[in-house]
Amino acid sequence: MLTAYQAVGAVLVIACLTLTLLSYVFFGLTPLIALWIGLAVVGASMALTPSRGLKPNEVILEMLNTFTYNVNATIESLGLGSSNVYVSKGGDVYIVATLKPIDPRAELDLSTVLKSYGDNVGVVFKSPISRGLVGEVSDVCSSIEYVAVDLLSIASMVECVDVGMRTTAKFIRPKVSSPYRMGRTVGSLYGIITTSIKALAVGRAVLISDSEEGSVRMVVVEGVGSG
Repeated sequence: MLTAYQAVGAVLVIACLTLTLLSYVFFGLTPLIALWIGLAVVGASMALTPSRGLKPNEVILEMLNTFTYNVNATIESLGLGSSNVYVSKGGDVYIVATLKPIDPRAELDLSTVLKSYGDNVGVVFKSPISRGLVGEVSDVCSSIEYVAVDLLSIASMVECVDVGMRTTAKFIRPKVSSPYRMGRTVGSLYGIITTSIKALAVGRAVLISDSEEGSVRMVVVEGVGSG
């Protein structure tokens, strides 16, 4: 019987193979085809991974690592820039990454993966961090620490300051890494956690900086309200 992790992998394979066929039929040979094939390979590896009796936090982390790979592959394929906005809607958080800067308060179409904004192009990702995972966010810093330390164990501790719309989180002794390009675009896993939680708290948020120095990963985000 398939585990939840293996089932996600199987679904990813089917979805990506379908997208590969549709992309070829409608667009011909494009970088998107390479992206879908790459993600299908990731899905296959997930589906074929033997059940090892993973703990719940390990399963979540495995899925987050897969999400990280998928996002980075898309960013690399489309050459996205460093503009991003996280939008909270219905308890979920959507990450909009674009080629050129956009107004974080502008009306955004979250219904499609690829969206054209005049001469700009945006890609919409659904963040793995949602209200269903963290609950109601009454204290941004406490929620960040809960996810990073208690739930995922990807940092020894979090030093966090949340003042007004600005949140600065320092993850002490981070245990996972993210591709450089992704860190500069939508953020590392730590950046995604911090900015998603801020968006859940205030409606929208933007990743300002995400950098690692020594044994500290520092993330700075700015809330921009509901738009």
